Amino acid sequence: YNGFFTILANGDTYYWGSNINASTPGDVGWTPGHATRVASLDTWSKGRVGSGKPYVIAVDGGIDMGAAILSDGSVLSWSHNGFANRIGNRGTGSAAANRPGLVPGLAKVTSMQFGFTGVLFGRSDSSLWGYGAADDVLYGGLATTPAKVASSVVQYSSGQGFYLWQVGMTFYGRG
Repeated sequence: YNGFFTILANGDTYYWGSNINASTPGDVGWTPGHATRVASLDTWSKGRVGSGKPYVIAVDGGIDMGAAILSDGSVLSWSHNGFANRIGNRGTGSAAANRPGLVPGLAKVTSMQFGFTGVLFGRSDSSLWGYGAADDVLYGGLATTPAKVASSVVQYSSGQGFYLWQVGMTFYGRG
């Protein structure tokens, strides 16, 4: 919506974009027109983890929320402004929500798609899971904890406030 992430060959993650409704962890400052390293993801950077340890392979975000998929299929989440209801309820308060932390209940994740205030995750078993700010019913109304949305998903996508997925020859959506 107003920024994006990139992962360098050495594993460092960078963010470009505006600070309004940022999808970065809370420790990332705003530098207009300049790339900013997301230092709070360094712990999971491919170039910094030990051999065989999980590292960041994908990063994305929505309004005041973001996530990273690790190489073992687990998921890190965070909020820029302490929105604890946008981190998959990993059992922390709003201050800790600003820092990346593992989301319990999500495993074998291979892809993700963010809307404004929610996210869907594709898993290796073709199931679709999601979480978000449940009070934002206009934007998909996903549960605040990871919940299964569908099984046998062929493809899925998201927009500003909606989610679409295909099972067999039938398309479903919410938002």
